Amino acid sequence: ASATQVVSFGLTKSSGGTLATTDSLLFVKPAGSTALDLVSTVASTSTTLVNDMVTLASGTYVDVGFRYNGTDLEVFLNDVMVARVASPSIGSANTNTLTSATMTPVFKITPVAAETVSVDYLLTAQEIIR
Repeated sequence: ASATQVVSFGLTKSSGGTLATTDSLLFVKPAGSTALDLVSTVASTSTTLVNDMVTLASGTYVDVGFRYNGTDLEVFLNDVMVARVASPSIGSANTNTLTSATMTPVFKITPVAAETVSVDYLLTAQEIIR
């Protein structure tokens, strides 16, 4: 996450306990913006997958998430699917899919002087198919 982001949270690629800042899948609220975006970073190149998925306002609550269904990334806002991203990849030259990369949850809040950000909860889960 860059210094221009007030809030960023999601998953980042990791290896041996070290987080890779070059590869991630994050919800991002840029400084000076009221919008929340879903951004994929692959080999340090960021791409906005879902732009302005919600406008944030003072005193409001939103619930956002994403789910990988084995093929596509399903993006949710307040328990309603608002976008589907076909065949997302994580990692250098798209060599790692979401099923082969080791991903670690991350959360970063860096409010600027005029902003206050509150977090009620963060949930990360991995489905185990037996």
